[in-house]
Amino acid sequence: MAATRRDRDDGGEWKSTSSFGLAELPQAWFIRLRAEVYRPRQIAVLLPEGGRFQWVAAALRAGILAAYFEQPSAERPILRFYDSADPNQVWPLFQQAVADGAEMVLGPLDKDAVTRLLQGEDPVIPILAPNQADHQGPVLPNLFQFGLAPEDEA
Repeated sequence: MAATRRDRDDGGEWKSTSSFGLAELPQAWFIRLRAEVYRPRQIAVLLPEGGRFQWVAAALRAGILAAYFEQPSAERPILRFYDSADPNQVWPLFQQAVADGAEMVLGPLDKDAVTRLLQGEDPVIPILAPNQADHQGPVLPNLFQFGLAPEDEA
């Protein structure tokens, strides 16, 4: 069974652009999505090297490195690790990472550090924080927070 992809031309009319088998659909979408995914050339990883979250940070670091080495070497971004054990230094650390060439930041892990990061300026690059801040202010478009807060569970 074959399907035809249809796209709109400039005049608002629909036209057939290609034909493919339905079995090829998942592979075709995977290839297309992979091409559209944002792939930073350098990622800063803000994880504590000491303190109460050092064991969680070590597990995250191991997972990041495992995923990193699973990629073909030509597709690997540069990874730079920064010690974010002191929540009071997270904004200067973020600024340093940007100055060093980071195009994306993973971290910080500590909730207080994420909150302090929100107290800085609007970040110019995407931040993926594996925790949620205690913050009631405006939402920053480049900050993506992932946490397992019990109040979010239903």
